[in-house]
Amino acid sequence: MKETVFVKLGGSAITDKDKHATAKHMELARIAEEIASARQAKGFELVVVHGGGSFGHVTAKKHGLADGFRTEEQKRGFAETHKLMVELNQMVCDEFLKHGVPAIGVPPIHLVLQDRKRITHFDTRPVELLLAEDFVPVLFGDVVFDIALNGSICSGDQIISYLAKELRPKQIVLGTDVDGIFTADPKTDKKAELIEEVTNANLPEVLAALSGAKTHDVTGGMKGKVSELIELSKSGDVLIINASKPGRFRDALLGKEVVGTRIRV
Repeated sequence: MKETVFVKLGGSAITDKDKHATAKHMELARIAEEIASARQAKGFELVVVHGGGSFGHVTAKKHGLADGFRTEEQKRGFAETHKLMVELNQMVCDEFLKHGVPAIGVPPIHLVLQDRKRITHFDTRPVELLLAEDFVPVLFGDVVFDIALNGSICSGDQIISYLAKELRPKQIVLGTDVDGIFTADPKTDKKAELIEEVTNANLPEVLAALSGAKTHDVTGGMKGKVSELIELSKSGDVLIINASKPGRFRDALLGKEVVGTRIRV
């Protein structure tokens, strides 16, 4: 029986967060090639989830969608956010297809229902059927309907965490634009130190050190992401790496030692 591997492509790794709806095309092409190469070498089942970056977060923040929608203007923003995320998703799928990976986009808006920003229903059957036929489902952070808020944002981190509980992947590799989790923001603080492992012993300290993202992230910032990853680690081996470093994704998926943060909680 094939092993199942989950890959998360952070929005910061595949989009330019300083430019509205702008993908890092060369980075995305290289990352897709590395993942395709590892999949061919090891023959694992693969699920890909990607973030929104400058496609989703900026638009969602502009229309005030963090707490749902009420107005006609917010409804337009809800639809626009989904449209942009589908565009990014197609770019991701296109790059995988170029490298022989049968990637198929799976919009969460059709599968997920939330209540106060938390998933209450997720029809995972389409994902399971795709895997059974050796396709690669590619999901993404998306706007979805919400019982209490009409609509809300379902982050890629929450999606991958939920799917991991259902599908029990052997390995979970998350690619961002830094080497892992740090004691402070490594982009602004030269004294920031990489936390190579997050365990029950140092978890309170790690969470206390993290603050909300200073970008347009509307899904809870780094602290929110780490909270999701803690849940994720209960379902499989979680490794956070720097996807912008050539070869790192391939090496991580092939089981080689790489710089990063492992979560073992």
